[in-house]
Amino acid sequence: MQVQGLCRLRPCPAVRLNRKISQPIEYKPSIAEGKFTMLRTTTLRNVLLLVLVVLLSSSHAGGIFAGINVWASNGPEGGSIYTLAIDSAMPTTLYAGAPGNGGVFKSTNGGGNWSAVNTGLTATWVNTLAIDPAIPTTLYAGTGGGGIFKSTNGGGNWSAVNTGLTTS
Repeated sequence: MQVQGLCRLRPCPAVRLNRKISQPIEYKPSIAEGKFTMLRTTTLRNVLLLVLVVLLSSSHAGGIFAGINVWASNGPEGGSIYTLAIDSAMPTTLYAGAPGNGGVFKSTNGGGNWSAVNTGLTATWVNTLAIDPAIPTTLYAGTGGGGIFKSTNGGGNWSAVNTGLTTS
């Protein structure tokens, strides 16, 4: 015997008055119900896939435009950026390292504007940047061919710190 009213839309086939509570309860939907669920899921999936294809194809038709959750270039202009470091004490202060003659760039407004900070940086191919977490104005730049440089004033001046490093 089934108890009415415990399930929202139909009697619960799993709830029976003569069952012990410790017995496992299993619900098996009918074949017709399974077909309807599969048909509804497949149709919804196809509609979502079609909407996604239309949106992606229309965004590439005339170029890529900036908008919500879309990346846009905001400098520094002129080439690739190999590394980015964010000051944990002041998250709007960013440092970017560039290859070639790029060097190190600094932004104090979250990437809105960038300026080169390369005084004393004799090797301007910057592969990596690190910020000292204890003293965020102390930076390290790993360069291609020039070794490691250190700045103690937020990139204002750089000096080589290669003592003990060998060249290969």
